[in-house]
Amino acid sequence: MTLQEYLAQANAIDRDGLAAFTNAATADALEAARIALLGDRQGRIKALQEGLRAIPPGDKPAAGKRFNEVRTRLAAAHHARVGAVAAHPAAVMADDLSLPPRRRWRGAKHPVTRVVEEIEGIFRELGFTIAQGPEAENE
Repeated sequence: MTLQEYLAQANAIDRDGLAAFTNAATADALEAARIALLGDRQGRIKALQEGLRAIPPGDKPAAGKRFNEVRTRLAAAHHARVGAVAAHPAAVMADDLSLPPRRRWRGAKHPVTRVVEEIEGIFRELGFTIAQGPEAENE
């Protein structure tokens, strides 16, 4: 592979990657674009990095510089787009108004609780107050 072919491939990945990140409207689409471009196993950047091996030794510094520029630029574009997608109001899940409402809780107080509350009410009418705290204390 010649340097010109490598640089053309790097430019294509740069252009396609920026377009993919810009067009990703949801977090899932953005993650799919990240995997396709920046993925460690099968991303296009990984293939571009492996293509450095085929470059002649005299042209490797220029090719390596362009590779680093593309990788850094795409990583920055991804990072910026993550913040934009997360801040977008459409990304926030709205309440689903088509769901049926929850039923009211049905039940009653326990009979012992009702008797205790009735006794407390009687004592409050007589001027007593209810003290909260431990029932028994030791020295």
